[in-house]
Amino acid sequence: MAIDLQQFCANNDQACFGRDYLLRPIHVGDWSLASNGHIAVRVPRAAGSDVTPDVPQSVLSIFDDHSTEDAGELPLFTPPIGECDCTRCGGTGIDEDDDYGGVTKSTCDICEGTGKIPLLHVTSIEINETIMAARYLQQIRALPFPKLAYGFWPGRHDPERPQQRVHFAFEGGIGLLMPLRRPYATHFQLSRPGAAS
Repeated sequence: MAIDLQQFCANNDQACFGRDYLLRPIHVGDWSLASNGHIAVRVPRAAGSDVTPDVPQSVLSIFDDHSTEDAGELPLFTPPIGECDCTRCGGTGIDEDDDYGGVTKSTCDICEGTGKIPLLHVTSIEINETIMAARYLQQIRALPFPKLAYGFWPGRHDPERPQQRVHFAFEGGIGLLMPLRRPYATHFQLSRPGAAS
């Protein structure tokens, strides 16, 4: 099953500060990868895909310590339904940037000018003291046969394991997700399936 890597790539807002290479999938060596800076996936490189030039080594090495230790099912989660005002433009659909010489206005990249975003985009979840954006859990869930690496969980309180990424795997690839520092206003506590509460 081919994975649409573009869904994991950055939008213009996420690719700012010289990270244009995150706007589309990266093809190097045996692998293709995509990331928006929060979530990243890697799959075997498709035949015929052109090598991506000038990719920073820091991007290529993010999967070096990937683990599938104690891989298990994703927790059950029913995402909230509905919309709210966009967190970027405040519901106007217009993004105003202070450009050192004046304010420039453009269509908001986050809500695409509608002024609304799904409630899922302002929802966080917590598993084993690790907080994550719920929309990324749902993105992982949509992959074929996804599993979280519970044995290599970010150690928020373990000095031997400073804050790390959440590792996951799916049929045909692997991935990483950065935890959040604090929960969003809409927040849910989840448990690993089969774990004692």
